[in-house]
Amino acid sequence: MKPFPRAVCIGVCLAVSACNSESQNIGTQTNSDKDNIAGVSDLAGRPDMGFGTIGPVTYKFDRQRLVPAEIEIPVPPAYDESIWGIKLLPASRAAMLGNENCIYGNSRQTQLCDAEHEIGLEMAMLERPLPFYRDAFTSATIPEDELRRTNLMGQTGFAFTASAEGSGTEYRFIPVDGRTLLIARRFSRTNDAGSRAIAETIRSLKPE
Repeated sequence: MKPFPRAVCIGVCLAVSACNSESQNIGTQTNSDKDNIAGVSDLAGRPDMGFGTIGPVTYKFDRQRLVPAEIEIPVPPAYDESIWGIKLLPASRAAMLGNENCIYGNSRQTQLCDAEHEIGLEMAMLERPLPFYRDAFTSATIPEDELRRTNLMGQTGFAFTASAEGSGTEYRFIPVDGRTLLIARRFSRTNDAGSRAIAETIRSLKPE
């Protein structure tokens, strides 16, 4: 496993010091098409709100509950190329980065906690248009029924979920001005920390 970048760790650790801890609960929301759930509050006008941009797309996030970090995101379906993007981690998980007491995937052994493998919301702007990435899934013989239609920011894209034993990553590909917005939501069946704040952030995404 590659080490956590020092510059990213410093930025995360500074942000964590200003964040409140969030309790860890059992269960997770894995279907991002249900992000407009009842009871999700509007971020507008809140003093704890952070702002960010991904290419021509803006977003807001709750700085008390989510901590940003810059990471490399492997792009499915081949995962042989990565792109730098932003990840919003639950504050309670970000506080654990650098400690050797995390368990990821099917591993039964504790390992170094790092941002790349943590639950959270990853976002990046891919350079090519949406059909290129859809064709990549077709060429990889991914069954058509595993690619779902998804709508975000008034645009229609596609979604794909890679999971095992209730944990994994839901990917959404959304067309934006001839490019493609990649949204990857890592989830765990045993921890839904930050899920409400992540839903708020997804709702806030909009073109500039």
